[in-house]
Amino acid sequence: MSASKSMFDQLPTYTDRLSDRIPLRTMVASRTGAIDLLYSQSRSPLIKHVISIGDPYQRAALGLFIGRSSVLRLEFLDYPWHRQPHESPFGFPTLDIVQAIVDWGHKVLPRPGIILTHCQAGISRSTAAAFILHTMELGLDNLDLAVERLLWTRPEAWPNYLMIQYADQILGANGSMIKSLDSVFMTDPRINAH
Repeated sequence: MSASKSMFDQLPTYTDRLSDRIPLRTMVASRTGAIDLLYSQSRSPLIKHVISIGDPYQRAALGLFIGRSSVLRLEFLDYPWHRQPHESPFGFPTLDIVQAIVDWGHKVLPRPGIILTHCQAGISRSTAAAFILHTMELGLDNLDLAVERLLWTRPEAWPNYLMIQYADQILGANGSMIKSLDSVFMTDPRINAH
């Protein structure tokens, strides 16, 4: 057995109605968890593609660019709904940011290697990015599966609602991406408070 095969075997596998024991393709982590993964001797060589999301002017996670094929670094605040006219547009999720994730996904999804998405807590912005990638990989006819994979990967996920709205628009989902996450959005205290 080759060294890369044995490292690959260390990754969790996932089983659903479309596949039997597939290796985890997209991982989600907090900033601290991402640093641990990026420096892990067993997992780091397998992580070839990273979406790194931070607050404006926040330094990128250590080890982010070492040995990666493709890195998308984004900086914006975790704001889950449209801003009011009196609020500053600086740092909020935008259609252009989500378009960058979709464009990056089109380039990266056909390539081999594990994809890591991370943000500060690994709960909102990075899970929205992961859900977008799952949706692109599985197609709009399998949104229930995309949600299942997201929650299997990150049970505490509260995807950024605004990012999902923009992705729904970009991918032509006609509201189905948002609807597929209704049960998850209902648990997000930020949205319930709003």
